[in-house]
Amino acid sequence: QGITIPDFVLQALVDQANSIQECLEAHYPASTSLLIQLYLLSLMGLGQGDKYISSQTAPSGASRSFRYQSFTDRWKASVNLLRGLDKYG
Repeated sequence: QGITIPDFVLQALVDQANSIQECLEAHYPASTSLLIQLYLLSLMGLGQGDKYISSQTAPSGASRSFRYQSFTDRWKASVNLLRGLDKYG
């Protein structure tokens, strides 16, 4: 929720993330490799939007709240997650 990426863009991002699979397999367990690829995808997708769903309610007092965060803050937070896992850079 929060970011919608067109299918063709998402496929290009997934292809990029998959291009490092061999390196990841050589240095990391499968679970860490998967997390690195997911964080990489999220970093590449960050430029797609700055609005995030911060809360939802329903059966049916429908409500949705959004949060806005600067690109710089989102980028720094995601890079820090990636750096925490990827010791080889």
